Amino acid sequence: LKPCPFCGGIPFERSYDMLIVIGCEPCGYHRAFNGLLSTKPSAVLASAPESAVKEYYHADAHEKAVLLSKVGVNLNLAPVCDLSDNPGDYIYYRSAAGDAETAQEIIATIVERFQKDSVGCTLKHFPGYGANPDTHTGISVDSRDKEQFRSADFLPFEAGIEAGAEAVMMSHNIVTCMDNALPVSLSPAAHELLREELGFTGVIITDDLAMEALAQYADDKGALAVMAVKAGNDLLCTDTCEEEIPAVIEAVKKGEISENQINTSVLRILEMKLKLGIIE
Repeated sequence: LKPCPFCGGIPFERSYDMLIVIGCEPCGYHRAFNGLLSTKPSAVLASAPESAVKEYYHADAHEKAVLLSKVGVNLNLAPVCDLSDNPGDYIYYRSAAGDAETAQEIIATIVERFQKDSVGCTLKHFPGYGANPDTHTGISVDSRDKEQFRSADFLPFEAGIEAGAEAVMMSHNIVTCMDNALPVSLSPAAHELLREELGFTGVIITDDLAMEALAQYADDKGALAVMAVKAGNDLLCTDTCEEEIPAVIEAVKKGEISENQINTSVLRILEMKLKLGIIE
């Protein structure tokens, strides 16, 4: 076994030491398993009785978790906690529900089912996507006040956290009531809110750093990765690592990122791996 070419670290001795991650959303959105899993967008269930909705999501989450576990996936980038009742919204067909009360029930049901099947969950996209446009293609600014988030959008996240979700993914929306200059994924203030106000102690993950919403905030991928770590993310979702890992290591050497912060993130990740049975 050769050490990592970027950090010189000790390699994994066993493949099951690793986090194997996929985005398979119990609300019906999944790219990797088309044809293998049932699909039923949450909007279809809008008029169904509450008991039927809960039963559907329980069965759907179990179906997905069993398959993911069989193929070696141990962390799912789901469920989607975002609220939407407008078919014109980008997030509508991925959203848990249109109202917070229903979404709370759905998210708690999904997280609890995945936990029973030993697959980790990631609540996304904090602090709630709302009616904002697609950040894959450009900048999105959310001007809602904090009370709107507290009375609605935060509630599904709180339900998922209480149910034991291992991770939370940060959106790339600029949420002006938290930080009017930076996207949530790069904002220390937004991360502090998640930790302090919602009491989340698990792993925080960025949305994909390659998305266009972040393009203007750094000159290269390495600098963007450093910004993301400094903001408070424990894991970075990115399509490469050749630039990102050396840039973060160099930032630690220069004192731009403290070793204590890195150690704290590593401990959170190890605790998650222990909980999921990835390591002993």
